[in-house]
Amino acid sequence: MDSQRRQQIERIYHAALDRPSNQRAAFLDGACGEDCDLRREVESRFAQAPTETVVDGAVAAGTMLGPYRVEAPLGAGGMGVVYRAIDTRLNRPVAVKFLFADLADTTARRRFQTEAQTASSLNHPHILTVLDVGEHEGRQYLVTEFVDGGTLRRWKQDTQPGWPQIAELMAGVADGLACAHEAGILHRDVKPDNVLVSRNGYAKLADFGLAKLMEPNSGGPETRTATEMRTRPGTVLGTIAYMSPEQASGRPVDARSDIFSLGVVLYELLAGRRPFDGATDLETLQSVIHRPLEPLGKLRPDLPVGLRVAIEKALEKDPPDRYQSARELVVDLRREARQGVTAPVRPRWLTMAAIAGAILLLVAAIVLVVFRSGPAKAPPSATFAQVTDLPGEEYFPSLAPDGKSVVYQSQASGRWDIYLQRVGGGSPINLTKDSGVHNVTPAFSPDGELIAFASYRSAPEARVGLYLMGATGESVRRLSDLCFHPSWSPDGREIVCSTELIERPQARAPTSRLWRIEVATGRKRTIGSSDGIQPDWSPHNLRVAFAAGLGGQRDVWTMPIDGGEAVPVTQDQPVDWSPRWAPDGKHLYFASDRGGSMNLWRVAIDEKTGRTLGEPHPVTTPARYLEHISLSRDGTRMAYADQTQDVQIYKVAFDSLTETVQGTPIPITRGSKPHWFPDPSPDGKSLTFCSMQKPEDIFVIGTDGMGLRQLTNDSFMDRFPRWSPDNRRIAFMSDRSGRPEIWLINADGGDMRRLTYTDGTGDTVVAGAVWSPDGKRIAYNRADKDPCIIEVDTPWKDQQPVPIPTQKRWVRTWSPDGRRLGLLIGPKAFVYDFDTGTSTELGRGGQPVWLRDSRRMVMESGSNLELVDTITRRSKVLLSVAPKHVEGRLSISPDNRTIYFTASSTEADIWLATWK
Repeated sequence: MDSQRRQQIERIYHAALDRPSNQRAAFLDGACGEDCDLRREVESRFAQAPTETVVDGAVAAGTMLGPYRVEAPLGAGGMGVVYRAIDTRLNRPVAVKFLFADLADTTARRRFQTEAQTASSLNHPHILTVLDVGEHEGRQYLVTEFVDGGTLRRWKQDTQPGWPQIAELMAGVADGLACAHEAGILHRDVKPDNVLVSRNGYAKLADFGLAKLMEPNSGGPETRTATEMRTRPGTVLGTIAYMSPEQASGRPVDARSDIFSLGVVLYELLAGRRPFDGATDLETLQSVIHRPLEPLGKLRPDLPVGLRVAIEKALEKDPPDRYQSARELVVDLRREARQGVTAPVRPRWLTMAAIAGAILLLVAAIVLVVFRSGPAKAPPSATFAQVTDLPGEEYFPSLAPDGKSVVYQSQASGRWDIYLQRVGGGSPINLTKDSGVHNVTPAFSPDGELIAFASYRSAPEARVGLYLMGATGESVRRLSDLCFHPSWSPDGREIVCSTELIERPQARAPTSRLWRIEVATGRKRTIGSSDGIQPDWSPHNLRVAFAAGLGGQRDVWTMPIDGGEAVPVTQDQPVDWSPRWAPDGKHLYFASDRGGSMNLWRVAIDEKTGRTLGEPHPVTTPARYLEHISLSRDGTRMAYADQTQDVQIYKVAFDSLTETVQGTPIPITRGSKPHWFPDPSPDGKSLTFCSMQKPEDIFVIGTDGMGLRQLTNDSFMDRFPRWSPDNRRIAFMSDRSGRPEIWLINADGGDMRRLTYTDGTGDTVVAGAVWSPDGKRIAYNRADKDPCIIEVDTPWKDQQPVPIPTQKRWVRTWSPDGRRLGLLIGPKAFVYDFDTGTSTELGRGGQPVWLRDSRRMVMESGSNLELVDTITRRSKVLLSVAPKHVEGRLSISPDNRTIYFTASSTEADIWLATWK
């Protein structure tokens, strides 16, 4: 049998497999026609596969599995049958996967448990969400979200997508795979049948039944699986045609093995056949291990070179020659997909003519460049070295002009201080150890003689001041009031800075202003009238680059140093921040998550006009989360902070009578994504929360950590969910209308509607909402303005929003008796009284939430949960989660017996890139 015939059989078999069993005969009638041999071969493939009809263990329609009512079978996999069911609590479809009745041995059960445990630990929009597990008549089952569509193979056949659509879809799958790898989990069975695609074209990676925890340092004869099973070396698990050579050989595997399997899937989608195949399993195994790859360009010469190179790199036989992380593959796939979507479609003859013309123009340009400028320079490469290893976090590095030393802020002393360290040296010097207060965001002057920094040592009327000191910490003097992130003019005579301290771009509060300050006199003036953070003065004194964006998009801009119209450098969905000019002014570096993770990007730019001269390009670093960039004067060295953070939601039992917590905090969420702003349902059964990493969506989970479900699932920013007092709706902030507004959604995910319409009304950015105790009103925050109250069920055109005179403090909580609000501004909490119209400061502390007595509040303070009496001002530490930090909003169950909070553990170090 030739390869073309085998491919035809496989294609028809898999297409039939994607259909319900009662429709397959009719499908084969049309697909095989009069070719009886073809039909016989296809039917023989079904005879070899696990049967879908499990007579001795079939689950009848109408069977109740707790709250799940079985409706009909959907299909079969290698280990079980999948049924469509209805979650009767929420009246939504789910999928229920049963282990085959004849696979009831211990090994199969452990494999099934592995899938449940592994998949439930992962939280990613491109990974199938596990909702529940159970057992029915001795057979285990797994409940997952229902994907209204079919497998990746079915999607390809039904939609006939172009290569840009394939690249975009598979970039999402690769991103999900990267999430699993970052959690220490291998999939080991990536193939088209394990990727589900919904009708709206959204892909989900499924079936983690072969997943194994990664143990890169084990090196022993055995590896520990996620269920403590023992796997002997030489054991081959998975689907042969999609295995990596090392997996097919029974050798140890790591994340690069999954990348190879993903490369096989990509190759098959684009070429129409698998890259390694054979007439038998043994021949296929030998092909995977030994046969050279047929270049994709031979089969699809129309594909862009970048896409072909990416897939062939993923399919390198030797793991060190492949992508070393799935994140790298995500970046390349998304770049190619973007270029494919924007590229115009043209006839093939016109394309070839255009290519020929382009080649002639390119040759002419190269000749011209060679004669005018000499030989072209190759793209620079870099080496990377870790500079700091202090406990905790080091942020905001500033390289000395010669690149030989760096200053940064660190909490190694117990508070934020400014440290000086020689590059390559191991003895950092605390320059502000005697100040007794926080000192942050240092910046070397152009001559390296001075350091500008922000400090909380200012007089009481100013919360923070901008200071100068000598390069070794001497001669400290105050220059100005409120200002962070100083950047020096090229001649060292002035500083530009911003009025907001920004550590993470996703979490922003009031609008920030840019100030230009004379070093000699302290005289200051504003630059521009819009939002601006993290400014950087251009090398030829022409423009200032800065990041901006409240609530919605976060982009990089530039504007003339004397003020004037701002010009966007980026204007799209990714988060872009921390801009830094190259010393020659020809490029702008910035941090961005446009490649899937926060890393370094660069764009060519005209320093005089601010006009970009091309698309941004990645300058990949080994950082997990890159931020806070600084370049040396000659541009050969760059310092940056690399952050690793784990942000999860916890609960702890609380006795409001004795004012004590009971036991230790218990995690509710897990996974690699950060989970923020928990809010319990009034019935006490569920929590809603949001993810502050793209895609930023709203979730609901049981207070026991089970039954995770996603309420929003798109590219928009959805944040700050709050449950209505009647348990029916959730209010949240979203930019899905083009700017941040307040939206409502039913608790079951239906009937989403917009609540506020502040477009064109002169309002600044709308932020989080707080329900009144009776559920009839909502207070929402506005950046740089007092918050407002509106009626929930009154149309916007009939609304008269009522401002609350809180002196621009932000509403965080509404007292149960309806008479007072808990407010926050910076690190201080306040109480606003409706009867008197006045605010009272409670002191330091954040994210206040009322107890049922409308008198006491719980709030966070660094690593502590504190109880505060709003009448006597008495405070008491309830719990310390040190070395973790309490982040975001707190919440308390309606019966006041459980406190929910987000805790984070963060490590950040300064790294140095040296360009060769």
